[in-house]
Amino acid sequence: MRTKTAKLFLALSFAASMFAASNAMAVSPADSPCDASYFDSLKARAWMEAQREINQNANLIAKPDSVLEYTCFNKFLGVLAQEAPNLFSDNTGLGASETGTLADTVASIVGAAAGSYHSSNFDHAYIGGRAEEDGDDQGNVSAGSYECEQMNLVWEAAKCMNFADKDHDGFFMFADYTSEDYRKLPEECGAPAGDWQTNIDQSAGADVPWQRDDTEIEEYLSRQEEGFTIQTGLTIQGVGGNDGEEEEVEVPARGGE
Repeated sequence: MRTKTAKLFLALSFAASMFAASNAMAVSPADSPCDASYFDSLKARAWMEAQREINQNANLIAKPDSVLEYTCFNKFLGVLAQEAPNLFSDNTGLGASETGTLADTVASIVGAAAGSYHSSNFDHAYIGGRAEEDGDDQGNVSAGSYECEQMNLVWEAAKCMNFADKDHDGFFMFADYTSEDYRKLPEECGAPAGDWQTNIDQSAGADVPWQRDDTEIEEYLSRQEEGFTIQTGLTIQGVGGNDGEEEEVEVPARGGE
């Protein structure tokens, strides 16, 4: 009995998958596999699918921030300016009262380079410009102890960030990309990349270079009005070896139960 039940379940699963596949068909295939115009439409659609994914990835995957900001590198330089006089036995001119001068020297030698690098490459808020928090100017060096909570600030901002909290987030239709490029942060990409409108017209617009054939779909929909039977091609036999009958799946009429 268990064997028969298992076979019946397998037959029904197979039939259901075949029905779902046939139901998912939206457009009949072209008359010829060598239809170059139809192939051009497929290429146009593929381009739009790929370009939209590229745009979404570039928008939602944030640009990495500066490690110098995360580790408060300028604070490290401040500790150096404060503690360096204690490294020398003859620290004339480098005593506690002169640490400000040493801080200026460290800022001039190291801080200026770090600050220039930071402002040229990471002149935006944290998380690639998505967060409200931002790091210190790495060229700003003052003698003092080391305190840094930037990693915690970034973690809290990232953890509490919601999807589509910017106007340029979310999911967009192909037509939306004809007039706007949604890659905004940390800097906008400018005009939309590629000729979206041409690809839309060629793949799904009114000017597609091939004729749509809905004959089979219309026939299938008409069959749905009354319901029909799908042959599974499987025969169930009892444990005793008795001849079985081919299993069928009854598809109810559209709107029925």
